[in-house]
Amino acid sequence: MRIKYKFNFLIISLLFILTILVVGSVNHMMGEILEKEILDKELAITEHMACNLAIPILNKDIILVQKSIDNIKDQNAKVKYIYIVGFDGTVITSTFNNGFPVELVTSNMIPSQEKIAIQTLSSDGEPIQDIGVRVLEDMDAKVYIGFSRAYLLESITRITNRIIGIGAVILVFGICLSIILTSRMTRPIEALVKGTKRVSEGDFDFRIDIVKNDAHLTRWLSSVKPQKTR
Repeated sequence: MRIKYKFNFLIISLLFILTILVVGSVNHMMGEILEKEILDKELAITEHMACNLAIPILNKDIILVQKSIDNIKDQNAKVKYIYIVGFDGTVITSTFNNGFPVELVTSNMIPSQEKIAIQTLSSDGEPIQDIGVRVLEDMDAKVYIGFSRAYLLESITRITNRIIGIGAVILVFGICLSIILTSRMTRPIEALVKGTKRVSEGDFDFRIDIVKNDAHLTRWLSSVKPQKTR
């Protein structure tokens, strides 16, 4: 294999590995940032709702509570369901039209010393971010909102495709540049190897064409005085 092909293979391999590592790292980092940003927004919505519903829940004004959660769900397409757990630990109202799935009450329990519980679960085959917040501290009244994770997954997919596209462009540009530079860098070396081989075979009349910019190679060749074998 010629020297420049070896150099090209080495450089392209390094570029390929480096691109994969960078693309993977950036994609992972962007996914974590996006997920945290969305979770912070969802948590803010749930906490704000729990604060607004504290008095209606204390007054057992179920009509007002139902109206409030229906409005929140209608205004936010990412909200898949909302349900309210009263002070006695039972569900007092929800946005489910076809009956409340009882298993949700025990799927994301808030620990006694905590105010918030977050869990990823599945509802009707769709991944859901279930967030529960206590309405009042040390009391069992809670607000639960299930946010669809489809938006998050779609956003991560878009970011991933964009990063991969940018990485592919950079990789192609790097390969083209490496081929050009490697060809220029290895040309005098290949000429030297070829000349050395011809001289070693006894062709002492062979001359190597020296490029003007290869001053260091010229000096080295001028210092070499091949001796004829007897």
